[in-house]
Amino acid sequence: MTFPIPSHPSWDIKDSSKLDDFLRCPRYYFYHYMLGWRLDIPEHDLVFGDAFHHAREHQLLFGYDDIPGAYQAFLNVYRKEFDPESDSLYAPKNPTGIMHSLMQFASERSRDLIDNEVVELDGKKMTEIAGTVPIDEKRVLHYRMDSIMRRREDGMIFSWDHKTTSGKWIHDTR
Repeated sequence: MTFPIPSHPSWDIKDSSKLDDFLRCPRYYFYHYMLGWRLDIPEHDLVFGDAFHHAREHQLLFGYDDIPGAYQAFLNVYRKEFDPESDSLYAPKNPTGIMHSLMQFASERSRDLIDNEVVELDGKKMTEIAGTVPIDEKRVLHYRMDSIMRRREDGMIFSWDHKTTSGKWIHDTR
């Protein structure tokens, strides 16, 4: 017995997250992206990562020392889905962990925005951008970039990516 699965335009979008998910578990990829099955509750890692990106974008735009502003940018996204009572469930990926991370960035990476600057095109700072790259005549690869930066010393242009899963910046502070 077979049943048709109606096609969806999102199937044609290939990005690094989808490819990573497929390599990790083809079954997860099928259920998640082909059938569209989702949990009935917010996925903490996705919400946390999105909120973290807002905090890091704030630091790139306003300086690493604006820890209160970056923290508020995090909370503006995170608190829409997770209330303070849930914070202990998700340590270290919670507001306390983010505060520690933002302070660590300001301390350990203080030269980042002295030695580099965010590229600006047509009056827009190049942070949290997306686009496509052709890979052949018929297919494109979709991407998202955290920032496009320019090294002040020699003008070299590069991208910075903010990872929240590696544990490098997010630590349990209990």
